[in-house]
Amino acid sequence: EMKKELESTVSNQQEMISIIKELDKRLSIYKEQEEIYNFTDISRLAISIVMNHPEIREELTHSFHEIMVDEYQDTSDTQETFIGLIANNNVYMVGDIKQSIYRFRNANPYLFKEKYDTYRDTDQGIKIDLVKNFRSRREVLEDINLLFNQFMDDEIGGADYQASHQMVFGNMAYETDGKTPDNHHMELLTYQYDKTIPITKDEQEAFIIGEDIKEKVKNKYQVFDKDTGVIRDISYSDFVILLDKSKNFELYKKIFEYLGIPLSILKEESLSKDNDILVLKHLLNLIVRIFKKDNFDSLKYSFVAVARSYLFELTDEEIYDALVNDKIPETRLYQVCEELSKKVREMSASEFFLTVMKEVDYEGKLLKIGNVTSFQVRLEYVYNLIGNLEATGYTIEDIITHLDAIFDTGQDLKFNVNTDSSNSCKIMTIHKSKGLEFPICYFAGFASKFNLRDLKERILFDNTYGIVLPMVTDFYKDTILKTLVKEKAKQEEVSEKIRLFYVALTRAKEKMIMVVEEIEEETESKGLVSSAIRSKYNSFLSIIKSIYSSLLPYERKVSVTPSKDYLLSKNNTNESELKLSTDMLEVEELELE
Repeated sequence: EMKKELESTVSNQQEMISIIKELDKRLSIYKEQEEIYNFTDISRLAISIVMNHPEIREELTHSFHEIMVDEYQDTSDTQETFIGLIANNNVYMVGDIKQSIYRFRNANPYLFKEKYDTYRDTDQGIKIDLVKNFRSRREVLEDINLLFNQFMDDEIGGADYQASHQMVFGNMAYETDGKTPDNHHMELLTYQYDKTIPITKDEQEAFIIGEDIKEKVKNKYQVFDKDTGVIRDISYSDFVILLDKSKNFELYKKIFEYLGIPLSILKEESLSKDNDILVLKHLLNLIVRIFKKDNFDSLKYSFVAVARSYLFELTDEEIYDALVNDKIPETRLYQVCEELSKKVREMSASEFFLTVMKEVDYEGKLLKIGNVTSFQVRLEYVYNLIGNLEATGYTIEDIITHLDAIFDTGQDLKFNVNTDSSNSCKIMTIHKSKGLEFPICYFAGFASKFNLRDLKERILFDNTYGIVLPMVTDFYKDTILKTLVKEKAKQEEVSEKIRLFYVALTRAKEKMIMVVEEIEEETESKGLVSSAIRSKYNSFLSIIKSIYSSLLPYERKVSVTPSKDYLLSKNNTNESELKLSTDMLEVEELELE
């Protein structure tokens, strides 16, 4: 029966593959004609050149004395193929499979694992284990070993932690010049969550961390500065908060401002997901449409977008009247843009951009919508983008077309936002923290579920099994193959989350502090947690729960009294007298004629 179900999907698979091949063929022709390639295309072209031209391959093979690959655990199959083509028994690879956290970028940690195991068991290569850690105190390393001995192995996690991956303390300066009376073992701060009060778990955890930081600063917690060899009082810049996702960064910022704690956010933002940049795009488009006297439909859309924005704040009635009664040219918005349109040809694109910003008081009006610093960073990014495009011959019209393409196609143009100050706590994602180190590390948001949404899709793809389709009769029915692929993908996701947890905890130099809701059920921990339990991990909290009994000596029950007053803090805006509209607008898509 299962065989028949699988066979029933073959014709649909073949049809889908033929469509994909035809699409790939047409895209390849288009890219070649237009000379437009992405990074993956360039990588494949490089492989093709080396594979199909022996003389080039021969020259490259003998051109390098040594090929050195850093972060080898994050190498993709494509990169591995290229390296293999030009290697001449001269590849030196450095990496740590326990820190492979970029599967979403096609990193294949099992390339590292295969090499590691092969070099360990045969004479095909040399394996060197660098197990000594010079970053962290002995207590921090002991705690990390305690944790990962219980839930990381070859099967789930990708590394036999107990056998060959435990860290060894190496920085003896901590125990001579850096010895302090403070407790450097990890802490598990647990709290009671009351569902009857209007405070979320995230808010409660932010208050707990904030109060703990204030207490440590007040009591002059001692940290050892490895660079100077001096023990000193802790400062705000010694603290970092690591979260799996960035969605609560602004929440922490508001609560910390309320508590009087400086906090810097380190994160990436996406240009195409920011409403302020969308308004800016429509403003530029409106000016150009007036200048060119064309595409009145586009002009109307941009007019509506800018008219009701924080830049001009026309009422719904005024906008409706202007659209229905052809009064758009009579509005102040149109008149300002008309004057600016006269300067389109008088200056460069970047100069024109600055002129527009000044004329509409763009930065001043950002006060009305919140975090000015963050908006200014995005504005600077757009200005630099315009400058770069201008240098390649783009006009202001070309740049607007480019911005339209970014928003219309959902391109994910990301840039770093760092609202940093010299003495402030830091908050960032675990991915962002990779390669960094901090004296005191807080970890929160453990109840957030792992993202397994992709496994719910009707069609899946797997590198081993290929395209996995359902059987189609009068309804859709998943085959046994989909069950196998889902289980495999789930285990790979859990393994990567365990490695992500490892990356998070190994950032700490002096102390690790985890914050979770009180755990009621006590699971007996004896050695490695069973695969059956670990394969069902769906959050960092589920990992903690599975080894909770071993964490009891490190648990400290805490109680704080969070207040919603942080929402009223004048520190959350740049003008205490700022009054925002609380009107709710119901929006429907309209076809403007």
